[in-house]
Amino acid sequence: MERQYPIIEIQEGVKYSGADVVDRLNLLLDAVAHHRADDPLRYSASDTYWIIRDLFRYVNTQLDRGEFRMVRLKKGAWRLQYDRKTAAERKADSAADAEVSRTRDYINRLKQ
Repeated sequence: MERQYPIIEIQEGVKYSGADVVDRLNLLLDAVAHHRADDPLRYSASDTYWIIRDLFRYVNTQLDRGEFRMVRLKKGAWRLQYDRKTAAERKADSAADAEVSRTRDYINRLKQ
C-alpha cells in the first residue's frame, strides 16, 4: 500500500510568515524522514552544509534588515547566528575602518 503524504497548501497572492514557512518545511522534512524507512536517503556532510547554506541565502534575501549566518566553531560544528548587519554592511564598515587607520598612520608619519 502506498504511503499517504501530507498536503502542503501554498496559495498564490498570500504572504506567509516565517512560522508558516517553517510549518510547511516541517511537513516536507517529516515526509522525507518517513520515506527513509522505505528507501534510505543519505547525504554527505558537504551536501548537508550546502542545503542549509542555500536556504540561509534565500531567507536572507527576504529579510528587511540583517542576516542569518553559520559561524564555524570547529570542523563539523557550526553555530547559527543572526547579525543585524548584512555582509555588505560589515564589509563597508571594515573598509571604512581600514581607511581611517591608513589616514591616522599617514598623519602620524607627517608629524615625524
